[in-house]
Amino acid sequence: MDPIQSQKLHALQLMMMKEVKRICQSHNIRYFLIAGTLLGAVRHKGFIPWDDDVDIGLFRPDYDRFLAIAAKELDPQLYFLQTLANDPGYGHPFAKLLLNGTRCVGSYSSRASARQGIYLDIFPFDNVPDDPKQARNHKRQIILFRQALLIKQRYGTKRSLHINIVCGGLARLCPSEKLVRMLENEMRRYNNALTIKAAALGGSYVYEKESIQTVWAEQTTMLPFEDTEFPVPVAYPEYLSHFYGNYMTPPPPEKRNRHDFIELDFGKH
Repeated sequence: MDPIQSQKLHALQLMMMKEVKRICQSHNIRYFLIAGTLLGAVRHKGFIPWDDDVDIGLFRPDYDRFLAIAAKELDPQLYFLQTLANDPGYGHPFAKLLLNGTRCVGSYSSRASARQGIYLDIFPFDNVPDDPKQARNHKRQIILFRQALLIKQRYGTKRSLHINIVCGGLARLCPSEKLVRMLENEMRRYNNALTIKAAALGGSYVYEKESIQTVWAEQTTMLPFEDTEFPVPVAYPEYLSHFYGNYMTPPPPEKRNRHDFIELDFGKH
């Protein structure tokens, strides 16, 4: 993207973030910025200049409430709240808020039949087990079902050849609906247990990095973000250190990751 496209993308994403904020504030739903969006709030007081997506987190009970309420309150002419339940071609275990009339396609999703547009990602946080043996098994099951679903839905994957062969076999054997059910059941497996950690199990980092201390995000504080403010985990220094190490020092230009968009169309916006 050139700088003008990047600015326009950020402006539309900020509009979408404000809509999520409106709904959550109206219904007392706890949410918080995570990953690069949180880093942008802390280090840049807004978007990281070279970032091209938005990440929002909610603990699972808040996430489920948000999906139910937002489905009724969002303007269907403007937005589509994409989930595994309402888009049969979608392959991710988290919601995307899509801006209707736009196209935003990454190379990894170019073969998928899912609706694709300018978006922000909305992640559920689920409990993960404290016992190391249970955690290893949980991780394996999450990877197995998640990768099988991605393969089934024709998304690209970055896993090893061995994992893709195993998951590809499962994808051939199981219909999409069964893979979705197995994945979501596994993600929610420990939500009735008292655990120290929770994780955005649909996130792009490895299981261990996505697993954070629950207390880091149980309370939030407001931080400036562009021309407004958003809630962030009260322990955001611990969260960001866990993810990025020395997070206040920007990476060199060659390590400033972007999504590999092969199509970006703002439509009428």
